[in-house]
Amino acid sequence: MPTTGIAIFQEYASKEEVPVVASKGVSSLLPTTETTTCMSSTTVPTTVIPVDVSESAKSAVNADSPDLIEDLFGLQNAPVSTGSISQCISRQANGKQYTLKSPGECGLNVVKLEIYPFAKISGLDKKNWWKHAETKMLFLTISNVDPVQMEVNKIQNMALKQVSKIKDVQKEVKEINY
Repeated sequence: MPTTGIAIFQEYASKEEVPVVASKGVSSLLPTTETTTCMSSTTVPTTVIPVDVSESAKSAVNADSPDLIEDLFGLQNAPVSTGSISQCISRQANGKQYTLKSPGECGLNVVKLEIYPFAKISGLDKKNWWKHAETKMLFLTISNVDPVQMEVNKIQNMALKQVSKIKDVQKEVKEINY
């Protein structure tokens, strides 16, 4: 069991495998046309959409997924962006805050996760919760078949099921007019 703050953070940071995908630039993400020769020797032009999928994500594809075709061919990908977002993971331990911060990357989704001990924040106004955050994360997922994105989806669904089972839970629908 680690006893120093840095050892605790290093153990914490090493628990998750994060797929790293090198950026190929904006031009490599655009569809291209290639020539394919079929078995009948007919030449057919086809559109090729480049998709970066890490090796670990390839094995995680669920063949029963209703969105399998969309996932594999990147049909639901976000628009190509030239900007980037710095990913950040912070953890408080032993009276110190330990932070990992990336230089800035592109991805499909931005995920924000904050963990607060209920006992410390239950009587506080929400604007003061930040002082008690044990963990704060802002990170990217790279595709719909990214293992991290798939786990985020599982957490989202489990939380939805948990909250929906609460007696007298209120449901609300609002029009969004931005």
